[in-house]
Amino acid sequence: MYPGASSSISALKAAGARVLHGVNATSHGAYKASFGVHSGFDRIVFNFPHFAEGGNTRNKISKHRALLTEFFQSCQSVLAPHGQIWVALCQGQGGSPADTLKRNEGDTWQVVPCAAAGQMILLDVVSFPYAELSLLGYHSVGYRLQDRAFHSEGGLIHIFGPESPSTGKPARFAQSWTRHISFWRGDGYSLDALQVALQDVLGPGVDIALTLHDTYHCDKTNRTSLTFHVTFESWVHNFSRQRLNDIVHVVAQKLAVLDVGIVRS
Repeated sequence: MYPGASSSISALKAAGARVLHGVNATSHGAYKASFGVHSGFDRIVFNFPHFAEGGNTRNKISKHRALLTEFFQSCQSVLAPHGQIWVALCQGQGGSPADTLKRNEGDTWQVVPCAAAGQMILLDVVSFPYAELSLLGYHSVGYRLQDRAFHSEGGLIHIFGPESPSTGKPARFAQSWTRHISFWRGDGYSLDALQVALQDVLGPGVDIALTLHDTYHCDKTNRTSLTFHVTFESWVHNFSRQRLNDIVHVVAQKLAVLDVGIVRS
């Protein structure tokens, strides 16, 4: 399937590169000694990742997302503090605003949400240099694990880096998330108090918008419940769903301590 592999490996070794085989892209930490880069990699490149369990069976898109999620998590242990991760995907796969081939979000690999697992933000998106690489002898192979090409023309390289709210470079695109927060109003409640509590927990680099969604008064307990639609937007954070849920849990504790309200489960 890879007739030019031997000569390519020889050329890499001649240039001083270390070539390893059988590396699990979701378990980088297990290869730290083999990598021999104790300060971390400046760049990790993953060109056209693909989950290929079951031979040439067409796998569910969730499998590809899981591969990317575990890959980004794994990179944390071997990436230098200001290192970058470059992931090349076929046209339309990534699901970012940079894709010229637009698909429904559910039909993409959702590369940016996957990167949230490793607390990585999307710094930039550039074209995969297919024409230039072709002149050097590059051609894609491995479609359904066969000696067949796939469409790498028009592919995009997604460049990620670690979150760094204070000093880091902002993301190429702002990320936004929404949640509903419902709580029994306390004596210390005010809209400003709620906003301050959220901002204190989320820290710098996150814009928060609150919209009152619903009000309910319980005559039996003489308590009032408020439900807010909360939108978080950031250029320096990329929150995974679990991480945002954990943050909301911390917010609930803070609201209780400040007597702003008791979050309803």
